[in-house]
Amino acid sequence: MKSALTPILALAEVAGRFLDETDLAAAKVPLERAEARLEAAEKLAIYHEDLVRDVIETLLPRSAAGTADIDRAIDRDLCLIQYCLVVGNTSPFDEWGRSPNRTAAVAGVKADIFKYIRDRGSAGLKLSPSAATELKFYLNYAINALK
Repeated sequence: MKSALTPILALAEVAGRFLDETDLAAAKVPLERAEARLEAAEKLAIYHEDLVRDVIETLLPRSAAGTADIDRAIDRDLCLIQYCLVVGNTSPFDEWGRSPNRTAAVAGVKADIFKYIRDRGSAGLKLSPSAATELKFYLNYAINALK
């Protein structure tokens, strides 16, 4: 897999030189983003049960049967978001998150859940601003993919 650092290293290698200050400054940005993504992934791992419970209590009817199935589905989707955060791209969601036989109603519910987490639910995760930005990026991707 090609990383964001590959082009920086390739340019220095082609020129036959060590990385200079400009190269190192450019390399710092993807590393900082990776740190923020890992923070968001870690907080999802710690707080996912609370987040799922909050989503179910807030968005779904109290009389809904099969909340265990809904719980597992939301947890699975959050797992995919966490995987995206760890790898730094949307491949996990693209490969496992898009079901070709999903109905529009299910996609709409999932999009609403992701919107809720993006707009309100993620507040309980206690994220730094940069980690919140990374999480929101992948949640927005999932929301748009489900449309």
